[in-house]
Amino acid sequence: MPHHHAITNSPDLGRGAAFTIQSGALRCQDILDLLLAEGGKVEATVERFDVTGLTIRQDGAIFKCRPWRMGDAEVRRLSGTFSVWTIDQVLEAAEDDVHA
Repeated sequence: MPHHHAITNSPDLGRGAAFTIQSGALRCQDILDLLLAEGGKVEATVERFDVTGLTIRQDGAIFKCRPWRMGDAEVRRLSGTFSVWTIDQVLEAAEDDVHA
């Protein structure tokens, strides 16, 4: 599973947070090493990725993301190939996922 560098200006992941991923090709099960504001860091797993949306899982929660648009939270641009996303929905883990 390849790891990809990602960064956000937010101190945590939540609805409305925007982030930039440094990668030209994401695939299911790839890992995002997401740097948070104030020095925090989390790992998230890519569940789904296409031009219309991105779904990631972090500590059992599901984050459904859409492409970033003007008016969304400010983001930092990374060098090279990158994509920018905004978290649109946060779904808590199902009870079955927690005990699996």
